[in-house]
Amino acid sequence: MTSRVHSASSSQPLVLTEDEVRDLLSVDDAISAVRGAFSQAAQGHVSLLAGERFIVDQHSGEFVIRGAYVHTEPYFCLKVATGFYNNPTKGLPVGGGMMLLFNAGTGELASVILDNGYLGALRTGAGGAVATDVLAKKTVERVLLVGTGRQARHQLESLLRVRSPELVEVYVRTEGASAIFAREMGDRTGCAIVPAGSLEEAASAADLVITATSAHEPFLRAEWLKPGSHVTAIGAKHELFPEVFEKADKIVVDSRQECLAHGDICFAVEAGSLQPEGISAELGEITSGMLPGREVDDEITVAVLSGLGFQDAAVGTAVLEEARRRGVGRPLA
Repeated sequence: MTSRVHSASSSQPLVLTEDEVRDLLSVDDAISAVRGAFSQAAQGHVSLLAGERFIVDQHSGEFVIRGAYVHTEPYFCLKVATGFYNNPTKGLPVGGGMMLLFNAGTGELASVILDNGYLGALRTGAGGAVATDVLAKKTVERVLLVGTGRQARHQLESLLRVRSPELVEVYVRTEGASAIFAREMGDRTGCAIVPAGSLEEAASAADLVITATSAHEPFLRAEWLKPGSHVTAIGAKHELFPEVFEKADKIVVDSRQECLAHGDICFAVEAGSLQPEGISAELGEITSGMLPGREVDDEITVAVLSGLGFQDAAVGTAVLEEARRRGVGRPLA
């Protein structure tokens, strides 16, 4: 393991805004940073601070504090993420947050990244792309994307960096939302995107299914998945019926510990459809070459990604290093 701690600058802390962050880190760079962090985690080169969640019931809100350090990198990261679910009625976004980066060799504050949650959304999209890249077939013709929110957009943009589908169908229960998403994202990406007329029909035809919703009730059924298909489920949600895991030939998670405690994997274990030892691999074990990804074209694969702090540390470090290279940002007063 080669550490880059001593390359970290001891100059005055740098403040970066969301607009600057968006310009500094490309989707490709985010995918590369996240892929590397998963591999480092699988080799034991990551330290994580357990997340703390605080609920603000009277305002339908929550905030989460997480920390992580990738031992090969010069900075460790603390992140605060917020979610206030009545904000759209006030003309405000649901999610927000910021990152603090510290010099891993000295503990000095290195950067305040006022990204309003953008980097968290970007790294989640990047994680989905990493999973798809190692688990989906090399040729993906049809995709079903369930969800039309912020994360669905990141998932689509990241997906298109690792696969080139002929058609993306998008499904959401809210009337009209799929059509708006298809039009906006089709114009943005140049990809053929259409609203799905039927969830069942779209899932049955898909080579790849991505679920990016806030669902608390499952909607994706095992019998809809054809041989050779891949499913990426984003977040600790309840989107997949437990039988999906019975049908899958390979089940991959970002963290066994996190996924067994929350979300679809947890529900499948409780339902008796999955035993903990039935999890085939953690994603980092595949990206690092310790275990194989997709092995044959007709196997059904499922990835469940809860989201991990070292992904934040990876993209935060990439942003700060690029900012210093370009001379972007302002010193902390």
